[in-house]
Order: sequence, then C-alpha cells, then structure tokens
Amino acid sequence: MPTDILVGYDGSENADLALEHAIAMAQAANARLTVLSSVPDVAATAYAAWLGGNPAELEREMTAEVRRVLEQAIERVPDDLPVTKVLAHGDAGAALVEQIEERGCDLVVVGTRGRGAVRSLLLGSVTEHLVHHSPVPVVVVPPPQRMRGDG
Repeated sequence: MPTDILVGYDGSENADLALEHAIAMAQAANARLTVLSSVPDVAATAYAAWLGGNPAELEREMTAEVRRVLEQAIERVPDDLPVTKVLAHGDAGAALVEQIEERGCDLVVVGTRGRGAVRSLLLGSVTEHLVHHSPVPVVVVPPPQRMRGDG
C-alpha cells in the first residue's frame, strides 16, 4: 500500500479527476497526499515575451496563476487527510520525478493531458515522461468521456 501519493495538478478537468482518484486512494491506504503544480520556465514562454510582453511580469503572472490553482486543489482535500503542497518551477515531468525521489513518494497519479498552451505543460507529455522515468508506479486517469460508468 502506498504511504505518500503524489498527484500532478494543473486545474484541468483531467487533473481534477486525477486529484479525486488520488484523494480516494490516499484515504483507502491511510496515506499522505502530495499535490504538485509547476510554473513553466519563462524561457519556454520567451516567444510570448517577444510578442511584446515583459518576461519578468509574465513569470510573476504565471506563478500567481499556478499558485492559485494549487491552492484550489488543496482546498478540495478533506481536512483529515495529511497533504503537502509543492509549487515547482520548470519542466513538470522532471519536477514530479524529483519529488518522488526527494519525498519518497511511492505512487504518482496524473491525468492524461492538461489544458491550454501553458497549462498543458503539466500534463500530457508529462504523463509520457513519467511512464518512462518514474521509479514508482504511475496511475494515469483517463479523460471523463473515457471513464467507465460501473456505478
């Protein structure tokens, strides 16, 4: 049974489903939950800055948005479930693998893909990265239209 479940979260519908599954698994296993959201590297968004934006301001705005999304995820976690929030910077796949190693997480849960140009940096290609690089099992939660209705 897992003792610390890591979930990648970007606020998308798929991330919401992954969070729901991670919460349910953590409750069933009496495990800790770690929720990670990552701010994309400003270099990855340099093109937007080139179009007239200010890179420092863009980074502040992106950090504020990711922090807000992370706080929304934490608010959804039941009060009796121990939770750690992680605001990472840079490549989300690498950040998730780093947390697995640093915290000793023994299971990671992600959705199949994120949302939008910036937000999709957290999930999608990240899921593929995890499947290839995670030292622990990866649970990939499918999009809602593919979820089975066994209920």
